[in-house]
Amino acid sequence: IRRKLAETNPEAYLPAVANTLNNLAVLYGSTGRTDTARTYSTEATEILEPLWQANPELHGNQFARNLLTSALVSKTAGRSADESLPFAYRALDAAYDLALRQSIEELIEELHPGSQS
Repeated sequence: IRRKLAETNPEAYLPAVANTLNNLAVLYGSTGRTDTARTYSTEATEILEPLWQANPELHGNQFARNLLTSALVSKTAGRSADESLPFAYRALDAAYDLALRQSIEELIEELHPGSQS
C-alpha cells in the first residue's frame, strides 16, 4: 500500500516505505534470515540516502536507524567487524537523537573495542 502511495506522492510516502523495509529487515534478521534482512535493509538505504542528503535534519535519525539495522544484520550473519563497522560509523554521522547515537556508539565499541567514536 505504501509503495503504491509513494508512486503518487514520493515525498510524503517514501520514508514510510523505507520504515516498513527496515522493520522487515529487523524481523528477518532476528529470525536468522540474514540474506533477506540484508535485501530489505539495502533497499531502505537506497530510498533514504537521497532523502537524507537533501534534508539531513529531517531524515537523519531514520537513515541512522536503517544503517544501524544493516550493521546489526551483518553482525548477526557472522560477518567480520570490518563489514559491520562502516554501517555503524555512517549511522553515527547521520544520527541526531542522543539515545540513538549512544546505541550506535555502544555497537561500535562492541565491534571494535577501544575505538574512538
